[in-house]
Amino acid sequence: MQYGMNMMNGGGGTGGTSGPMWDPTTWEDIRSAMRAVVEQTTQMRKVLPIVPINPDATTTLIDQTIIDGSSVSVASAEVRSIGELFAEFKLNSEQVGRESTHHEGRSAAVQLTRMMAEAEDQKIIWANAPLAAPVKERGDTFRYAGSLLGSYELDKPTDATAQPIEDDEPEWGRNMNRAATSASAILNGRGFYSPFKLVLSPGVLADANVPLDGTFRQPLAWLPADISATGPVRALSGKIQRETCGDSVGDLGLLIATGAYAIDLVMPFEDYQLTFQRIDADGQHVFRITHRFGVRLKRNGVSTQTDDGRTTLTAGDSPIATIAFLLD
Repeated sequence: MQYGMNMMNGGGGTGGTSGPMWDPTTWEDIRSAMRAVVEQTTQMRKVLPIVPINPDATTTLIDQTIIDGSSVSVASAEVRSIGELFAEFKLNSEQVGRESTHHEGRSAAVQLTRMMAEAEDQKIIWANAPLAAPVKERGDTFRYAGSLLGSYELDKPTDATAQPIEDDEPEWGRNMNRAATSASAILNGRGFYSPFKLVLSPGVLADANVPLDGTFRQPLAWLPADISATGPVRALSGKIQRETCGDSVGDLGLLIATGAYAIDLVMPFEDYQLTFQRIDADGQHVFRITHRFGVRLKRNGVSTQTDDGRTTLTAGDSPIATIAFLLD
């Protein structure tokens, strides 16, 4: 097997580190498979606009509008961190040598990419969402990278609820549409208007595709014209106990005002980055997949002066409404 290829020339990597001499076709085969998995798995990047930033950036301006009395300005000093997810896989020398025919590296990369893509959706929604090994977060970057709902809290109230039609086997059907319509009215009241994206968990999305009793129409077909559904987002799944109405809450849904220029994702690269890292003490070739991004929730802020002369900034209303799908 051949070595000596600088990974900045074909593999991308840790400047000057040498690794397996795979030809560009082999690298592109792996990366193409990774792109396909990201496209298939991630959902939130299909809802929110992506803004490219400098590849070396570790922070980004939040682009938040400030209303100060009769004037309007932009808080150019307000920044958000860029969070980083990463995961590593290993190949032995024999596996590295037969990658072009056996594709074991591609298999490992695809599996890790799928896990990281689900983690991407989680971190976009909740900054402190737990990650499943072997996906890791670099430092505490996502704590300051912004998210749609902030920190995950069991008692955080929701904006609307959807009661199940059948208690023994929850089916939300028409009640999902009522909840989505109520949520859109809440967003209208905050000054955010259509179009809206209804982001659903796997269970609710599946139920919404089953025709209603006595009809041939799916619940999704009854949604108002300015609301379109997307999913599934596994990060919204789970039997979560919330204090809303004192009921047991199952899955969560999000209704997002996508036309308000109020939310975007910043990414140095839309593609996940694959690099060769090192040969470890056991002779294993270590590869790393990384992805960096941040959420900019650009709610208008209101600037006020306190009695002691300090200026405070209060965030305005959110362009996101939450829907709790109750279990009973």
